[in-house]
Amino acid sequence: MRELLSKRSLEYQDRAREVAEKYARPQAAELDRTGDFCWEVIKQLQRYELFGIWIPKEYGGQGSGVLDMCLVVEQLSRACGGVGVAYAVNALGSFPIIQIRPGWATTHAWKIAGLSMVSVSSW
Repeated sequence: MRELLSKRSLEYQDRAREVAEKYARPQAAELDRTGDFCWEVIKQLQRYELFGIWIPKEYGGQGSGVLDMCLVVEQLSRACGGVGVAYAVNALGSFPIIQIRPGWATTHAWKIAGLSMVSVSSW
């Protein structure tokens, strides 16, 4: 399948695999046992610039789209399902904001403010 992906998609996939193997997999059993949130893995996802890749550039994201987001989720989930879900939930929460048309219960500036926080994981 790798031959069907763009260079950028492969880069996201490789970075996600590295985060998954170096940071998520070693903590997976402990996170499952304790129910703690994966803050350390989130910090690494930020460092590897993997947050907000699906968000359009005009809103502070990388404009890559859903396929690249799914490639990242796939790699993270192979190491730890909870980490994959934590990453995917950011996308699920941002999609409605992306889809709202300016002037329809929100403004363009509001969308930029909200989505730019998600794109760098400001939580």
